[in-house]
Parts: sequence; structure tokens; C-alpha cells
Amino acid sequence: MFDLLDELLFPADRYSLLPKYDSSFALQFNDRPGLPLRVVTRGRTQYFNYREEDLPHALVETAPLTMRTLTTPLVTRFEEDKPEQAAMQDAPRHWSAAIYTADGELLPEFSELSERFNGKRRDGYNFNINLPRVDRARASKARRLKGRHVYMGYLRAHFGHFLLESLARAWAMLDLEPGTKILFHPSIPKTYPIPVFAREILAAMDVDPARVVLAHEDLVPDELIVPTPQFWIEWKGSPGMCLAFDRVRERLTRLQSATFLPRRVYLTRRLMGAPLRRRAAQFAHNSRRHDHLVGKNLLNEDEVESLFAARGFDIIAPETRSLREQIILVANASEIAGVTGSALHLALFNGNPESKLIALDVRSSVNQHIVEQVRGTRAFHMNCVKSRDELGQPQLDCALIWQALKEIL
Repeated sequence: MFDLLDELLFPADRYSLLPKYDSSFALQFNDRPGLPLRVVTRGRTQYFNYREEDLPHALVETAPLTMRTLTTPLVTRFEEDKPEQAAMQDAPRHWSAAIYTADGELLPEFSELSERFNGKRRDGYNFNINLPRVDRARASKARRLKGRHVYMGYLRAHFGHFLLESLARAWAMLDLEPGTKILFHPSIPKTYPIPVFAREILAAMDVDPARVVLAHEDLVPDELIVPTPQFWIEWKGSPGMCLAFDRVRERLTRLQSATFLPRRVYLTRRLMGAPLRRRAAQFAHNSRRHDHLVGKNLLNEDEVESLFAARGFDIIAPETRSLREQIILVANASEIAGVTGSALHLALFNGNPESKLIALDVRSSVNQHIVEQVRGTRAFHMNCVKSRDELGQPQLDCALIWQALKEIL
């Protein structure tokens, strides 16, 4: 699951996954004595090899599906104080982009955003610097937008972040009047095309991408509708998040062919190894981004695939399939497995509460737990990193995975 640059790396019509499983490797674990597995249960989730004190604290709160209507508000452009060349370094990134009322007051949700980024939940890299008030003289210089617009938040070019952040208010796009425009803040100062996957998802909600407006400059719409979000990154989620994903699933699976669909799917990232290493090299001077990218590469994913193949899973590389195929596969599956990351966010398109999601945790991911809880998924998480090499690439504990699979399936 890649961003704009990466869409060019794996054209769906040129790549296919040809897994070379070693069934004997998987089956050799049958004769081994079982490992002592520590299992912790919380709600509909089971954690293997976790301690109670290490469990993530994801929050689910029911947020109202309400909309606030603003007359001639100021939508300030996306700005960051970090020059492009310095973006590769460890220096913090300060950025701003917000909505102000006609009286110049910052909307409360942007104050909360600043508190999360700059307070106890900060990541040490992003700092939000929206001012609590804005000079109305700034609004007088902004470009006016005629008609009604609906604010959708940030348009993320990364697939996983698009699902969680850019669609957090998408419930309000369902059944919109045809003339209503969609307003996003961009996530970087540069102008870029709307990603192909985003266009497909918008189209499934009857939103023509031509109706999308990006706030690369200060804007004053005649009328702006601000829906309540249903997902707050790395914090909490609300069941209303599922409404848009249900609509997209229904639309994209409506013309599903009668061909065989696997019931068990393992979403591999084995083909992503080389591109991820190339991207990590671009961030050699930014240790946080570099280590994050390197840590996504498994040293032994071919062995992990063999374990799941031996338990009846089809091995799927999502980036080799069209978005519609990915959604159909996940929507149909009774068991979905993979390494924690963007691919498993596809579980939002599976509306079956009895489906099982099996996550191999190589890093902490509060977002994945929020996804599972707002969807009501039966989830299983394995703390299964056995070791890491000198670059930080993880090797997974296959014996632990095999034993956990015997308990789950």
C-alpha cells in the first residue's frame, strides 16, 4: 500500500505474486513441543505473547453524526515552516491549516488537534501551530468560493492514512446534493493529483473528483458544512466511521463475478521490500522516518507465508490487485491476516462481525486496534518479533505463530 510515488512501482497489470511455499517448513512445527503461550483477552481481541500492561489503549466513543454550518468562514492554506531540503532531517516540522469562523475564532476541533500534536501525544516531529484567532484582514485577501462546500479534513496521498484520516468525515458525503463541492486541506504544500485509489473510493460514493477543492491558498466559501469526524488518528474512533466503508463495499462488490474467492487471505508485503529500502535511503538524515520504513521489511516473510499457506490461506500482495479486487477479497474473507500496517486497515470494508483478523505485530499500532474495535472485528494480535538485524529489520518467531494459529483456527 503505497503513496503517489509508489503507485508507479507496481502496475496491477504487470505484476503478480508467485509464492514459492515450502510446505515442509510449516509442517515441521507439528512435531515440536508447544511453546508456553501467554494469552490475554480483552473484549473481542486476544493477544498472544503480550503482558496486560503492554496492551494498547485504543478508545471507541460514539460521536454524533452532526454537521456545523458556517457562513463565510476563513479556511487557511496549508503551510509548513520547513524547507524541502530540511524535510529529510530530524528537525521538527511545524505546520498549520485550519478553519476560522467569520468572527476570526478558531474552530475547537483544531485547538484539540494542536493539543494532541503538541502535548502528551506528540511524536516529536509534527507540531501544529494554528493561532487561536486570525486577523480578518487576512480573510479579505482570500479567494471567495461560491456556493456550498463540505469540509473533509486532510487529503492524504498515503493509502492507509487516506482510509483513516481523509474518510473520517466521509459519512457526510453519502447522498450529497449534486452541486455540493468537497473541500480538503492538502497534506503537503505542493500541488499533486488526487491518487487513483482516492478517485475510485470517491466515485463509489457518487463524488466526482472534479468537485474536490484543495486549500493551497486561503479560501472563504459562501457556506461551509463541517461534519463531525469519526476517527482521530492514534487516539480514538466512532462506529459512524463504518458508514462510508459499507457504501463503498456495496457499490464495488455489486458486480462481483462468480469466480472463486478465497475465504482465508494473507496480505503479504514481501514484494514491497526493495521499494521500501529505496524510500528509506531517501530519509538517511531523518532517523525516525528511516527506521520506520526499514522496520516494515520482514527478514523471513517467505517462511511466514508458508505457515499461513499450510493453514489454507491464499497469499495476496495487495499492491498487485486493483482497489476493487482488494475490497472484494477482504469483504468476502472469513479470516484476514498480515503484518500490522495499512493493508490490514482494509478490514474496515469487511462488515461480518464473525470474520477473524490476525495481526502480526512488528510495531505498536493504536490505529489498527481502533479499526478493529469500531468495526467489531474478532481480532488476534501476536507479539512475534524474534530478533532484528543491524538495520532494524524484524525476523518473526515462526514457532510462536504456528502455535497461535492452531489455537485461533
